[in-house]
Amino acid sequence: MKQPAFTRRSSPLLAVIAASITVCAFLVAAAGTQGATFPGTNGRIVFSSNRDGGYEIYSMSSNGTDLRQLTDNDDSVHDIEPALSPDGRTVAFASTRDGNYEIYTMSAVDGSNQTRSTQSGSVDRSPAWYPDGTHLAEVRGSGDASEIYRIEVGNAYFGEIRLTDDSAGVGQDDDSPSVTPDGTKVLWERNIGTSGGTDQEIFSMDALTGGSKANLTNNAGADYSRPSISPDGARFAWTSSRSGSAEIMTADVADGGNISVFTDDADLAAPAGFYPAYSPDGTKIIFGSYYNDGTGVGPSIYRANLNGTGLTRLTATGASISGPFGANSDWGPATTELLTVAKSGTGDGSITATTTAGSTPSFTSSSFLTDTEVTLSATASAGSAFLGWSGSGCSSSASDCTLTMDAAKSVTATFDVPATMRLTAKPRASTRSKVATFRFAPTAGAAGSTFCQIDARPEGLCTTPKTYRKLKPGRHTFRVHAVLFGLEGPTTTFRWRVR
Repeated sequence: MKQPAFTRRSSPLLAVIAASITVCAFLVAAAGTQGATFPGTNGRIVFSSNRDGGYEIYSMSSNGTDLRQLTDNDDSVHDIEPALSPDGRTVAFASTRDGNYEIYTMSAVDGSNQTRSTQSGSVDRSPAWYPDGTHLAEVRGSGDASEIYRIEVGNAYFGEIRLTDDSAGVGQDDDSPSVTPDGTKVLWERNIGTSGGTDQEIFSMDALTGGSKANLTNNAGADYSRPSISPDGARFAWTSSRSGSAEIMTADVADGGNISVFTDDADLAAPAGFYPAYSPDGTKIIFGSYYNDGTGVGPSIYRANLNGTGLTRLTATGASISGPFGANSDWGPATTELLTVAKSGTGDGSITATTTAGSTPSFTSSSFLTDTEVTLSATASAGSAFLGWSGSGCSSSASDCTLTMDAAKSVTATFDVPATMRLTAKPRASTRSKVATFRFAPTAGAAGSTFCQIDARPEGLCTTPKTYRKLKPGRHTFRVHAVLFGLEGPTTTFRWRVR
């Protein structure tokens, strides 16, 4: 598969991998969660993989289940580097579908609304969200000419800010930005070696002006990959080869101090890894690893607690790792959808909402995690009957209705009382006619079924108009009432005399 034109120095780890790894597996890289409330609720993970031929964007639950393919293009197209918005509803990513790499956005739920955000004519890639959800940090250009920009989503060149500047021509490669949750700093990878050389470090700078640049790693070993920032903004994780192999390390965002090794290739419980991403609740990290656990699957995305315990493999496909920059992954906050229930009709009743977490009686509205199944149960009050559901996903007369909260939904439950029947036509109070015709209609309430009776004869189902013939002279009595789901409404009575 022909790759789009792009030039970037290879890290020491990637050089080793290119020479020694022949198995196929997808790439993962981190894009830190930005702007989420801390601690957040862990939502879905997005990543890029060529498991089906070309590089596409996928999402999965935080335990690796419920895989969804969000993009689907020709195998020659690369859709890579997904980053979830602060609210977890939108994915920004880079794609070659229109030629050069450009930044696109789409729905994180199903990949709909795929919209191009950049039109630079150059390479635009490696998006990272600002906490306002309307701006991105991105890489523009390639190789030594790559720079970090701040752009507006959907209007990339209105008020864009160039945050890095290699006007001195020293061959600095600026790549892989990430934004702190408070939106004040951008952390990124910079190659400060002379052109053709390699000395990758993690830097920080002012997120709005590009000022106050500081080298946070400042080490002879290669410090690279997108720095993932913890959701409280205190720590960042990155990949470093300073120990001789690729390991994930964490340090303080403020000054790069207090370094801790997250993975250690000498410890099989925490295999050597790269491209980390923090969980929204700040208790876990996902990362890529070539650790061989005996399954023969090859490189995969793993999840572990911050202390390296609880190692869990999330993917196992054997997809290729030979991407242009390496695909990456991001872990976003859980999204919620609002469910509102209204009541209509002349009757009354209550609604109970039930999920796997429990039941909520007297339910009116609440937000649920996206894709949660909610069962609504209607119970009529004494003297009322439940007629049915209407609205988003509920349209039946059954007392229970189950919804999947894949979007905001509004549902109405109708309760009614049996109607009082009003006579609209009847005989005169005294008449010689031996034929009597009655017309009737419901007032307040629901008619349901209507029953009629004359004199002492048995009552029976009837509709309007109801006619009786061959009446004998004397006094007669007509009665009509509605029955609604077994509830009897008041009886309307009329008496007259046949002379």
